[in-house]
Amino acid sequence: MDSKLRSFVKSLSWRLIATTNGILVAYALTGSFSKGAVIGIVGNITGMVLYYIHERSWNVFNWGRK
Repeated sequence: MDSKLRSFVKSLSWRLIATTNGILVAYALTGSFSKGAVIGIVGNITGMVLYYIHERSWNVFNWGRK
């Protein structure tokens, strides 16, 4: 089972990648870097929280572990 810290670091590293992607996509759609940054950052903060909850929830189940 992963520790809480490991789950947090995994979610943080993934969110950094996803935030960059979100900002670039939002910028491409809006044509505004500042709007793209706000959309990307807010969306990815909520995504990080949801990912952490999802990751911890999966630790409750032993299904698929050896």
